[in-house]
Parts: sequence; structure tokens; C-alpha cells
Amino acid sequence: MRYFLMMVLATVLVCTGCDDDDREGGFTSTGEILSIHHNDSLLNLDGLSIVASVGEYLAINGNIALTNLNGLGALTSVGISAYNDFTVSGNTLLPDCEVCVLLGQLSTAPGEIVVDNNLDDACTPVPANCP
Repeated sequence: MRYFLMMVLATVLVCTGCDDDDREGGFTSTGEILSIHHNDSLLNLDGLSIVASVGEYLAINGNIALTNLNGLGALTSVGISAYNDFTVSGNTLLPDCEVCVLLGQLSTAPGEIVVDNNLDDACTPVPANCP
């Protein structure tokens, strides 16, 4: 199993099993896990714009300055794992409707979805109030 670690402006992206094919622009599939957590200065995920699939588990947690998920616009698949397959939690400036948009672009719904402690809006609670 390969491990890929990318540092961007004090942001840590941990990706296990990533396809690190040395192409300019990064990887398109994480293979297993994509975890973006506790990055106080992370404003967006634009550097992940070509990631189309996450093999087992997506976690975006505790990124207090994150306001949107636009950088995950190419994401269409999150696999199923023994963990909560899709977790977006504790991102205090991220509106829940942003999470609804991300869930809506997935071709298959993740097994377990955990969304809490983000910015409450018309979509809270997710996924029950997703348009």
C-alpha cells in the first residue's frame, strides 16, 4: 500500500492508497481514504479539482475557515468502508447546503453519512433536508 502526503500552505491532506502517478495536476483517485482535517487556515479545496473518486472513506472535519466544497466538483464516487463512509463535521463556516451539493453529484450514495456541526442553513440537517 502506498501513502501520499501533500503539504499546501500548512494544510495536511492524508491520502492512503493514492494514485500518485507524478502527473502535473495531482491524482484523480484516492484508492482508499481522503481525510482533510483541522486545518485552521484552509479556505477551499481547489487543489483537489481533478479527484473523481475516493475508494472507501471521505472525511472533512474541523476546518474552521472552509466555506465551500467547490474544489471537489469532479468527485462522483465515495466507496463503502467499515468507517463512516462520508463525514463532514465541525467546519464552522461551511454551509450544510454545500454538503448537499456534494452528495448530489455522487453517482452512488455512500453507506453511512455523518454531517454535523457545520454552518446551519436551509439544508440542516443533512441529508434529510437536501433539495
